[in-house]
Amino acid sequence: MSYDGLRDWLAQVDAMGELRTLEGVDWNLEMGAVVDVLYREHPPYPPALVFDKIRDHAAGFRALFGHFASPKRIALTLGITEKFDHVLEFVRIYHEKMKRSAADSNGRSEDRRGL
Repeated sequence: MSYDGLRDWLAQVDAMGELRTLEGVDWNLEMGAVVDVLYREHPPYPPALVFDKIRDHAAGFRALFGHFASPKRIALTLGITEKFDHVLEFVRIYHEKMKRSAADSNGRSEDRRGL
């Protein structure tokens, strides 16, 4: 899965069920408290939060919190399309992808234990 810019990334995260949008929140008193409570009450992978129509700010200025707080969102960001059920499986997939990428760019294996 790939994405074309932040708006597309947000749409895909929303389609995955991992995005919540809150409107009319006070930037000074409420945003940090909402994030703090959500992240304590919704372990291990809380949704990403978009604050829109923030009090005392012009329309169109939004804030995104927790964008990398789940393995699925990190995988989307990094272009990992393989399915996984556990965060350790995700780490293994990413590690293998990086090894292949390094080997492809260098034209050889990146295993340097013999050096």
